[in-house]
Amino acid sequence: MATQFRVEEELGERMTQSELARLADVHYVTVNRLCRNATERVDLKTLDRVSAVLGCEPGDLLERTPEKRKRVGQKRRRSK
Repeated sequence: MATQFRVEEELGERMTQSELARLADVHYVTVNRLCRNATERVDLKTLDRVSAVLGCEPGDLLERTPEKRKRVGQKRRRSK
């Protein structure tokens, strides 16, 4: 199982990422990474601030999903 952030879904059309960052007093880059699921860690204070602004519980911003399995014997392709 993998845990993903649901900030983008909770954010919806209510406000922009910039507005959320300003109101939650966190960096825009942090909000953007949470929305894109481009981070593996988040400070509990950050999660609390974001959830307070969105009017939800911190757990509402997290979701567990099945991990994609790697095929055995397949090699990774290298980017050029």
